[in-house]
Amino acid sequence: MAEPIWVCGDVVTEVRKLLARSDLQYWPLMTSEQGPEINYFGHIQIETRETRKGPDKFYMLARRFGWAVALVITDKHQVLLNIQPKPGLVSASLEMPAGGIGKDPKRTKEDIIRLTCEQTLRETGYGEGRAYYLGFSIIETGKMYDPAVEEPYEPGVGRGLKAHCVLIREARKIADPQLSATDKIQSLFVDIPNLLTLVRENVLVETSAVNCVALALLQGYISSAIAD
Repeated sequence: MAEPIWVCGDVVTEVRKLLARSDLQYWPLMTSEQGPEINYFGHIQIETRETRKGPDKFYMLARRFGWAVALVITDKHQVLLNIQPKPGLVSASLEMPAGGIGKDPKRTKEDIIRLTCEQTLRETGYGEGRAYYLGFSIIETGKMYDPAVEEPYEPGVGRGLKAHCVLIREARKIADPQLSATDKIQSLFVDIPNLLTLVRENVLVETSAVNCVALALLQGYISSAIAD
């Protein structure tokens, strides 16, 4: 292993240079084929790559839709969360609203905000308010981008599936939830300090939700919401 590199100055630029360095990229691709389909998720992508030990197979899950999470703060300064059973966990999970936001190609940040608000309204009945794009997480290294949805490659991001993070402030109840036959969702409210407690105590552990809270904190939205 190479010795650690001291990075200072413009750390964003310098780290991105390291992420783009040719000798730090993944093993060269030899073959690629599409494997079985998994309902609601996509298909298995099977790749053979040349490694130091010779050809080896790698298996990715190619998702077919965009993904977003919403930090929803109501007009009464309550944070809206969902409890929802997840097949991959075989358990109920504490999460933020939103989820799949469709397969619209060449999606802009404005599109992401609109689709996230629409999905949040469908799941919870809460809408309107003001919405802001915070950033994104990468959901697992084994989940691939959909070429119709995500940019094919970006240093440090690669082809991972983005979970977009959106803040919705001053949301209010304007409709009843419109759940599908396969949805099972229980919404709940907590105040903002207790939202941070749920993260600190490893109760809210879904990766993109935790990152959404972190981005809101770092960008000053949490402190301003408490001040309001």
